[in-house]
Formats: sequence, C-alpha cells, structure tokens
Amino acid sequence: MTVTWKNYVPFIELMIHLIEEHLVPHGITYHKAEGGLFIWCTLPENINMLDFCKKSAEKKVCVVPGNAFLVDESAPCQSFRINFSTPTEEQIQKGIAILGETVKQMSN
Repeated sequence: MTVTWKNYVPFIELMIHLIEEHLVPHGITYHKAEGGLFIWCTLPENINMLDFCKKSAEKKVCVVPGNAFLVDESAPCQSFRINFSTPTEEQIQKGIAILGETVKQMSN
C-alpha cells in the first residue's frame, strides 16, 4: 500500500477538532497543516514555551519546541510543533487532552 498525504487527513481533522476543544480556549493558536505532517501551535505570552514542553514531556506527551527550528535557538519563541503522522487516534485524543490540562495548569 502506498501512503500519501491524503491518508493523514482523518488524523489532521481529529487533531484540529481536539485543538479547538482543548487548547484554543486557553489562548493557544495554531496553523493547520497543508501538506506537512505537523501542526504549529503558539502559546499565549504568559506561558513559557520551554517549560510547557518540559511539563508535557513529563506527562509522556512530546512536542517539539519551536526554537529548535530557528537560526538562533536563544531567540524568543512561543511556538511548538505537534505531529499527527505517528500517533494513533487514541494517542492523539489523550495527548491533546494532556496538553490542554498542562496549559490550563500553567495559566493559573
């Protein structure tokens, strides 16, 4: 079987739905994937991105800090990248819910 980007559309749609449900209410914005295998999310200014990534990893949900893609990794960055090509639908549901709880805890 040949895997094409279209095979990932159900995962993208699921992830977007869950982002809207769990992350957007806490001020996170995102850019929908248009051919890649990742979704870029941006935290509100009051949340430290590296702390968010670390706390998420401690809960077994790995996101990639956005500064990893900057020429100057020490430059300010509020974004992180999440992948929808590897996890199962169940893992996506659980992971996005955990990210929502993490940002909620960090906002208080």
